[in-house]
Amino acid sequence: MNIEELQIYFQQKITDIDPSFESSQRPDSFSIVNNFNKALNFYIQEKYLNVKSYEERLIIIDNNLDEIAGLITSGGLLYHNKTKSGYNWDIRGQMYRLPDNCLSPISLTATVTRTEVLPMTDQKQFALFVNRKQAEKLISDTSDKVIHTKPLAFIEDEFYLTLVGDAYVTSISAGELVYLRKPFTLSLEYSELINNGGAINISSITTGTYFRALCDVSYAAVNYIAGSKIQKIAGQNSVTVTAVDNVEMKIGYPYGLTNVPDIADSSHMLLVDLAVKLFMDDAKLKLIQRQTSK
Repeated sequence: MNIEELQIYFQQKITDIDPSFESSQRPDSFSIVNNFNKALNFYIQEKYLNVKSYEERLIIIDNNLDEIAGLITSGGLLYHNKTKSGYNWDIRGQMYRLPDNCLSPISLTATVTRTEVLPMTDQKQFALFVNRKQAEKLISDTSDKVIHTKPLAFIEDEFYLTLVGDAYVTSISAGELVYLRKPFTLSLEYSELINNGGAINISSITTGTYFRALCDVSYAAVNYIAGSKIQKIAGQNSVTVTAVDNVEMKIGYPYGLTNVPDIADSSHMLLVDLAVKLFMDDAKLKLIQRQTSK
């Protein structure tokens, strides 16, 4: 359901609870959309993030891919790496800045060279995500000869992820990160532009505004895959697309906004119910009169 359809169901449900919400107490569209955004963030937090362990989180994500496929972002590259030489790890330990919209890493590839025990040169492996305490048990410093053939990854803090290999690793670098991203904000200001004869006219987008490729596109002589974040350049008013069967050629803007929740249609009514609950709870709080002291 899109944002207009969600509002209709929301209005119907709150009116069934209290007829005054049909007229005198009727909420405006911005208030309704705000409740949907609060409900969506609450739903993702409670169902996928508030669990006891990272392993349990991955199981929940894997078991619900049909619901949150739109939130899973692949092709993420980690930048701003720093060595962990202060931990005596030298080049076998690296810190990488997490994407700003990352809620939870899912998988990370690493390119590894090691000298002993399955020696390899520039081989790609999946890193094993662990928590900090587990990493401390397996790898401590250069004198530690514990064999762990898979590189380890763990969250350092809210900004950084650490990637580290055992004492036999002579070089290591992060590759592609797949992660659960923050949901886009539902907004009445979101718009989409569709192709016209193999190109999309984006002259209506303000220079400097970021837009989202909703199919594979070429812009300013650079190719982008679906989901890419692209900035509007002055004078560059055309996005080129290549027709693909059963794929609508379009872009959406501004980046970070949407008119459809980032979860499967089958869960939209759950979102409506949660948004209604949050709205009604807030309405009840507003009705509570502050007691005056005698």
